[in-house]
Amino acid sequence: MKAASELPPNREIILFSYRTKYYDELNVWQEFNGTFSLYLSGPGVHFTLPKLNTFGSHMCVTWESKSGLTAFWVNGKRSLRKVLRPGHRIQPKGIVMLGQDPDTFWGSFEKAQSFVGEISDLYMWDHVLSPSIIQNVYLDHSFPKGNIFDWKSLSYECTGNVIVPSKL
Repeated sequence: MKAASELPPNREIILFSYRTKYYDELNVWQEFNGTFSLYLSGPGVHFTLPKLNTFGSHMCVTWESKSGLTAFWVNGKRSLRKVLRPGHRIQPKGIVMLGQDPDTFWGSFEKAQSFVGEISDLYMWDHVLSPSIIQNVYLDHSFPKGNIFDWKSLSYECTGNVIVPSKL
């Protein structure tokens, strides 16, 4: 995804949330201390990354279920790798929210956790992409269509103060 924000780094914000009826399955956060985190049904890993800014960043998270190998990619550069929940499986039949953390299935939000800024170009695959494909996504070159989410054909509903501008 691409994200831009002028929120201070000492504010907890969520970029991506996938929640099933009973659990937060997959969340990407900017924590109070400015680090970024990936959480999978509870446990998470934290990464020190460049802060979001008004010019925007391309952010990619990779996680391989079998090994648990996890990395963040920012503007085409990979962080160090960490291990998170080897063997874990993401559960189906959930909902995705960008910029807001649902504390319950379809509701109960904390305003102080909301994202303020711009999010676009969300893609997701059911496998880890190669470094060269991640580079192509970052550079907006040719890349395989996201088989979970594809920004160009995404169906969505806007709630609250959300504006979806047309591309220029």
